[in-house]
Amino acid sequence: FVMQPEPVQCVNGVAKFDAVLLRGVGCGFVMGAHSNSPAVKMGTSAGIDISAFLKFTQQPKTCDVSEEISCSVEIQDVDGNLVPTTGTPIKVALKSVSPSVVLGGGLHTRVTQE
Repeated sequence: FVMQPEPVQCVNGVAKFDAVLLRGVGCGFVMGAHSNSPAVKMGTSAGIDISAFLKFTQQPKTCDVSEEISCSVEIQDVDGNLVPTTGTPIKVALKSVSPSVVLGGGLHTRVTQE
C-alpha cells in the first residue's frame, strides 16, 4: 500500500520523504515513522484521507420515454487512474430541467471487478 523501500537520512534532525506513493483510497489512514535507534521512539501522523472521483466512461444516450439506457462509471484517483475496488456502492441521479422527468430502474449498484 505504501511505497518507500529505503530509509531517509536525517539532516539537522529532519528526515524528508519526497517519494511516498499511496495506492488505494480511503479515510483515516495513519502513517508511522520509526528508527532503528533505541533512543528514538516511533511517531504517527494525524489521520489522512486519500480521495477518489467518479467519472462517466460510458455516457447515457438520448432516448425515448421508458427506453432503458446504460452508463458506466469508474472510480479514479486524482491522476485519472482506475482504482481497483470491489463492493463500493455507486448511485446515479438525474438532474432534470423538467420536474415531470424522473429516473427509475436500477438506481444503485455495487462495483464489480471485470
